[in-house]
Parts: sequence; structure tokens; C-alpha cells
Amino acid sequence: MKINKIFFNKFLIFLYPIFFASPDLAINIGIINIRCDDIIVYILFIVNMKYINIELQFLFKNFFYKIHLFLSLYAIFSMLIVILIGYDNLIDMYQVIRFIGSLPYIIVLPYLLSFKEYRKAFYIGAFFAGILYILFLYSNYTKMIDLNLMDQFKPSSLKKNISFSTLNPNAVASISVIIAWINILGYFEHKRKVVLIIAFVLMFVPIFIFARGMSFGVIVAFIFLFFSSGVHFKNILLFLFLVILFYILILNFVDIELLTQATNINVETGEGFSNRYLLWTQGLDLIMMSPLYGLGFATENGQYIKYFYGHMSHNVYIHYLIELGFIGFFLFLSSIVYVIYNRYKKEKRTKDFFYKIQIAILLSFLVTDLSDQLLYFNKYAFIVYILSLINKREVIRK
Repeated sequence: MKINKIFFNKFLIFLYPIFFASPDLAINIGIINIRCDDIIVYILFIVNMKYINIELQFLFKNFFYKIHLFLSLYAIFSMLIVILIGYDNLIDMYQVIRFIGSLPYIIVLPYLLSFKEYRKAFYIGAFFAGILYILFLYSNYTKMIDLNLMDQFKPSSLKKNISFSTLNPNAVASISVIIAWINILGYFEHKRKVVLIIAFVLMFVPIFIFARGMSFGVIVAFIFLFFSSGVHFKNILLFLFLVILFYILILNFVDIELLTQATNINVETGEGFSNRYLLWTQGLDLIMMSPLYGLGFATENGQYIKYFYGHMSHNVYIHYLIELGFIGFFLFLSSIVYVIYNRYKKEKRTKDFFYKIQIAILLSFLVTDLSDQLLYFNKYAFIVYILSLINKREVIRK
């Protein structure tokens, strides 16, 4: 029975990245979409419910997860205060449900992925997921060409039309980069070079669909990896080769006029940031209403509607400060600093580049979130954290 359960866990973990790469496979329930990758995690959570005490003990041995426990409790407490004082109309129930629905991720996946046998299944699944995701995006792109729609598009509408029906267009780039990072981690554990080809293609998706924030995050992450690996002659040649290849790909596959529009950023007016400059300014006004404690979890959208006719900050750091104040922001930054320092120490001790990759994973999304808010109480944030904290050492099974 134990062997069957291990096999079942491995099978589900293998399937998870594949369904993660298939966002249109979803069940619509009211304001939320339950995707097949969510269902896989929920099944894993239920199947391993017997070991929930072990999972939680494993989780809270890590200082990062302890901080996020306090952060989550503080967020819930702040929301209850909002309800008690009669401003429950400001609460975005979609964000609340999204947070609750993501909790099984952070409970079950860190423990299971601490085992090498499960990670291997996870990496194999990610390889097939990468191929599948590239095929999906290519299919969407060719449909646009067949319909002669390319000439009508600005960068924002191109991104929207190449997306999936259940996704925010920016999430297309995020999913692509997450799958790419999983494949890169898999390479540094199992040394199968073919996965790097898939990862390389996936890393270009944000650039091809003009997801500026994610593109910048990926570029910063790879600059970090390049210089932290030691500037040797071989590395310089590799870097120059990649730059030339990137330039050729851009010239041949990306419309230059669209690219010019996508990279035309005016910080003074906000043009090119999709008016994010204005939203950030409005966000700073909201922060000043309660700088220490924040205005309450899941109220950002409600506050923007109340004072500025809607929208959101499009910056995860401003988002934390608006809803959870300096207290929540400090807890979030403390957890991030811990991960970077912990991975840095591990890399120094083991000389294993795997741990520098984990710093780069986190760095890519921290930079992206200067104009986005992915790292905020949702499954994508939890996946990024889990990938950044995997240890290659086998944990003793109890």
C-alpha cells in the first residue's frame, strides 16, 4: 500500500507541471476558475492528509515559512478588523478566495519536493510541460497570423490575444518563466542538457509577447548569474553568443514597430508603463492613510475604487504597504532577505550552482514585481518561494 501511495504521489507530481502549462483546462465557479493544476494539488493534499503534522513540522523548521505564517495571520487579522468596523464592502472576495485556495500548495509541496524521487518526477513533468506550453503559444500566435490581425495590434493587445481565456495576459509570461526555472533546476540536479533548450525558449516568451516587467526580471536574473559565476573567457563567449542569437531572433520573429512601441517608456508621464506611474502615485497617497498598520488585507482594489475610481497599484511593494502597512512590508522583506542569505550561504558551503539559480529565481520575480504584484498571497507566489527553497539533500523519511 505504501509503494502504491508513493507511486500515486509521483504520478500526480509528474502531472502537476503539465496541467500548470494548460491554463485553459479549468472549471468556472462564480468569480474563480479552478484549474486542473489546482485540483492536482488538492488531491495531493487530501491523499497526504495523514501526514499533515509531519508536513507542518517540516514547514516550520524553515525560518522563511515561520515569517510567512506570521504575515498570513497578520493579514487575516487586518481583514477581520476591516469587517468589524463596517467596511467589509471594500474587501475583494476574489483575493480572499485565491489566498485560501492557495494554502494547500504551501502545506504539501515543500515537504514532497524535499524528496529526490518526487523532484525527479516533477522535473520530468516540467520538461513535457515546457514543450506543451510552447506549442500552445505557437498555436495562438499562428491563429493571429492566419486572421491577418498582426497589423492591428499594439503591444498590450498582442499580449492579450496570444494569452489563454482564463489568464491575465501578464500571467502568460509568468507561467512560462516558472516552467523554465523548474527545467533549469532539473538540469543542475540531473544534468540532462536537452531541458536547457526548452528553458531557453521559454525564457524568451516574455520578450516575444512584450511583457516588459517579466522581460526585465529575466534579464536582471541572468546578468546576476553571469557575473556571479565568474567572468571567465568561456563565459564571456557564451554571453556574446546568446546576445547575438537573441538579436537575430528579435529581427526575424518580432515586429520592429511593435517592439519600438513596447520599449518606449516615458517615466515622467507614465507612458509605456501602461499609466502605472499614476497608479503608483495614487498608491503612495493610500499608504499615507495608515502607514504603520495598512488599510487591511484584500482592500487595495476597494480603496482604489473609493478614492480613484478603480484599478490597483501594479507594484507588489506598494501593495504590501497599502494593505498591511510597514509591519507587513517588513515581514515580507525579512523573508526575502532570509532566502537570499540562506541560499548564498548554502552555495558558499557546497559550491553548488543550484543555489545561485534559486537566488536568480527569486530575483527575477522581485524585479518583475516593480510593475506587477505576483508575490502576494497566491499560488504563483508560493510556487516561486517553494522553488527558491528546495534543498538537494535528502530528508529522512519518518
